[in-house]
Amino acid sequence: MFEPTKSEINADIIDRAATLFARHGFDHASLQQIANAVNYSKAGLLHHFSSKMAIYSAAVDTARAHVGATDV
Repeated sequence: MFEPTKSEINADIIDRAATLFARHGFDHASLQQIANAVNYSKAGLLHHFSSKMAIYSAAVDTARAHVGATDV
């Protein structure tokens, strides 16, 4: 059976959280909504990221990296 790597799990969390932040804004996207989107408990989610702000920062950093990679 396939076991995702930590980086794959984190990328999935960031991707799904970015969608929720885009739809609802930072203030209205809850940790529980993010956890539900990736089928984790809040505690499981917080095992990967220390806070909602840490997830948001990672999502922003990822978006910036993607924009930078295509900005040739």
